[in-house]
This record gives sequence, C-alpha cells and structure tokens, in this order.
Amino acid sequence: MQVDEKLIYFSKIARQEAEQQRAEILADMEDELSKAMEEFTREVEKQARQRLRNEQNKIERTKNKEIIQAAAEAKKSLIALRSRYIDQIFENAVQSTREFTQTEQYKEKLLNEITALAGRYSHIKIYLMERDLSPLTRAALVAPAALLAPAAPGTEYIGVQEDFIGGFKLFIPEKNAVEDHTYAARLKNARAEFNQLKMKETV
Repeated sequence: MQVDEKLIYFSKIARQEAEQQRAEILADMEDELSKAMEEFTREVEKQARQRLRNEQNKIERTKNKEIIQAAAEAKKSLIALRSRYIDQIFENAVQSTREFTQTEQYKEKLLNEITALAGRYSHIKIYLMERDLSPLTRAALVAPAALLAPAAPGTEYIGVQEDFIGGFKLFIPEKNAVEDHTYAARLKNARAEFNQLKMKETV
C-alpha cells in the first residue's frame, strides 16, 4: 500500500472513530439531557402540586373562617332577636300583672295570701305598697279580727314607696328573715329561670 493510500485509509479510520465518538458523546449528552428534563419536569410538577395544595388549603381556611364568622353572626342575631322577644313577653306580663292588681280579685288574693302566711308567726311586719294600704284595703287588713287575729297576733302593716307591682314582703322577727312575696320578685325569678333554660338550649 502506497503512502497516499495509507494516509487516505488512516484518515478514513480516524474520521470513522471521530464520528463514532461524536455519536456516543451525543447519545450520552442526549441521555443526560433527557434525564435532566425528566427531573426538571418532575420538580416543576411537584412544585405545581404543592402550590395547588397550598392554594386549596388557603381557600379552605378562608372558607371555614367565613362559615364560622357567618355562623357566629347568625347566632348573635338570633340571641338578640330572642332577647327582644323575651323583653316583650315580660313587658306584657308586667303590664297584665299591673292591670290585675287593679281588680277586686287581686285584693281578695292579697288578703288570702297574707292571712295564710301570717298565721304561721306572731309579731310579724308586712310591707305593702302604699296603694295597697289605701283606706279600702287598710280597713280590710287591720279591722277584721275574725280574718287576721287568730293567725297573726301583733301583726304590723307598713306602707312603702317601693314598686312591688303587687304582693308584699314579710319580716319574721323570730327568724330575722324577710320573705319576698312581691309580684316583682316572682316575675324576676320567672325570667331568670326562663333565661337559664334558653341558655342550656343554646349550648
């Protein structure tokens, strides 16, 4: 083989080897690039999913907060409305009770209650509104021995300016205690019991 032929041959071999190495390098680069792209894609997708979860959690927290706030506002409004209804109910009850205290039935009921309670003790003091110690009522309270004397020796009747609505207070010296039989106290206790019941229902 001549020198020129040898040069051509070796040159061809060198080119073939170079092409082969280039192809191998390109294949390696392509493989690495493919792996890098896959890793990059996975990372991007992972970050996108995380951002999506974060946004969903944020929306859920906001929604829950709004729901809780709306429920709290609704409950507050309901309580306020119920309170107004209760106020109205007891205002009506007070008005009805005041109207009842203007009747003859009230005077009879008052006398019966005083007689029944006063009969248990002696030397008691009975506090009534001045209105209930008017001449008509006073005559009925202090005069009839048959009505009160057997039950309440030494009973003292005292008129006060305090607004009981109706009823009376009873001071018992032997117990050093006051029994409240006023209509104002009865309405107050009824309202307290009603409110307590409604509080339990709310809870």
